[in-house]
Amino acid sequence: MTPPLRDYQQTALQALLGGAKYLGLEQGLGKTRILIEFARIKNARRIIVFCPASVRLAWEVEVPKWWPNAPRVVLVDKPTDLALQEGFFIISYDRMSRGEAFLDAILVAPKFDMAFCDEAHALKGSPSKTRRTKAIYFGARKNIERMIAASGTPAPNHAGELYTAFRALAPGKISYADKSIMSQTAFEDAFCKVDYKWFGGRQHRVITGSQNIEQLRPKLKGFLLRMRKKDVLPELPPLDFTTVPIEPSLKGVDQEIIDAFDDILLPDMSDDEVLKTLAATGEQAARLRSALGLAKVGPAAEYLVDFLEESRTKIVVWGVHHVVIDTLVEKLAAFNPVKIDGRSSQLDRRFAIDSFLNKSSCRVFVGNIVAAGTGLTLIGPRCECSDAFFVESSYTPGDNLQAAARIHRLGQKDGVLARVFTARRTIDDRIQSIISRKSKELAELFS
Repeated sequence: MTPPLRDYQQTALQALLGGAKYLGLEQGLGKTRILIEFARIKNARRIIVFCPASVRLAWEVEVPKWWPNAPRVVLVDKPTDLALQEGFFIISYDRMSRGEAFLDAILVAPKFDMAFCDEAHALKGSPSKTRRTKAIYFGARKNIERMIAASGTPAPNHAGELYTAFRALAPGKISYADKSIMSQTAFEDAFCKVDYKWFGGRQHRVITGSQNIEQLRPKLKGFLLRMRKKDVLPELPPLDFTTVPIEPSLKGVDQEIIDAFDDILLPDMSDDEVLKTLAATGEQAARLRSALGLAKVGPAAEYLVDFLEESRTKIVVWGVHHVVIDTLVEKLAAFNPVKIDGRSSQLDRRFAIDSFLNKSSCRVFVGNIVAAGTGLTLIGPRCECSDAFFVESSYTPGDNLQAAARIHRLGQKDGVLARVFTARRTIDDRIQSIISRKSKELAELFS
């Protein structure tokens, strides 16, 4: 039996049932769970989910977890997948950006009961300039009974980024008395600070911020529900662990090492027996973790880029092997990462900690669980951070708890969520689910 919704999640569900079109819950508050529950209550049988490629697998796991008798989940890889009579159809924004094939398939398929646009801030661009926005909001929408947007940061930069969602999902909210709809330029002039600057030999219209927010709030009422962690903190567990499935990249990875554990970790083993077996196999288990780390680091980095582009928060990322840590630093370079591992000098450590705590441009701390998992505090007056990610984890749950506790410390204002990446459809799914669950139990025991 699935646990009931938390009180704030129930509030969000009631808002959707009452007609809200945009779920603006901060990361970690359970947007996906709420949307699935909404579909279940409405007895929807054809649901399409538009989302970044990096979170497709999360939907594949979450749907049966929260709705055991849900229509089957279909990861849409070709247009014909959309013709099935029932299903939770999960399709990436990238596919909607590539030509007309997927849009045409949506339009000729049986009508969809509802659609969810996850990480909907990705649809903020002008329809005339952004193919995915036009295809989803103003194309696919024609064959969808009800469309709901969801994002932890509905307008990452300024209020003008809400225009497209208003225009597509609730145009009446931005209509004049004569029923005509505000243009994007008029909306930006009303609710954004607009400047004109010269570069490239000509004058450009530049939005530098938001304005008249109090006049915008009435338009948001009944359309967009906003909740932040600090608003519902008393209901959140102080430190939680969860798994995030990703598609492993097995190119250059010794698949035999991974496959061998299908015969070592037997189906009838208990969780404790699995962990004891990993400890007993020693060097072989270490090679397994190394192979899985290599398989996960690329897809995990893609997921983290999407996460960082959506939010404005800082994150802590944990690994074990040098190659994994170095790859993360390289692939997250746009967010000015720092790292601490066994190669770091004392001077390197001080620089990394000071940069992460005090420089707003430094948004990522990458740490080795052994070298940086204890003795550090990675939150402070100028460093709000409540999200930890494990690309690689320790087979000892207490080590992971210690690492996550670098941001679950005195002064933390938010509930901390530690996400453990799992290599989908490999033995890693089982191992990391056990480790995540055991780490969570320790957090509940000692927090």
